[in-house]
Amino acid sequence: MFLRDSARRSAAVDRFFAAGTPAAERRGILREYGVRWVVGPADLAGPGLRKVTTGPADQVLYRVVR
Repeated sequence: MFLRDSARRSAAVDRFFAAGTPAAERRGILREYGVRWVVGPADLAGPGLRKVTTGPADQVLYRVVR
């Protein structure tokens, strides 16, 4: 096991990318884990995420801004 709380972190990733997750909950996850970068779909954009570039399969690299 790489991290003791890997199951909790995996659940947080699932919640972060779930379609119905409120922006406030996403910001909380970013804050809790000290996330600095996110790779995700274009429709993930929102408060606290600044688009940096677009990659393969239209994935977007976001920088987390606080």
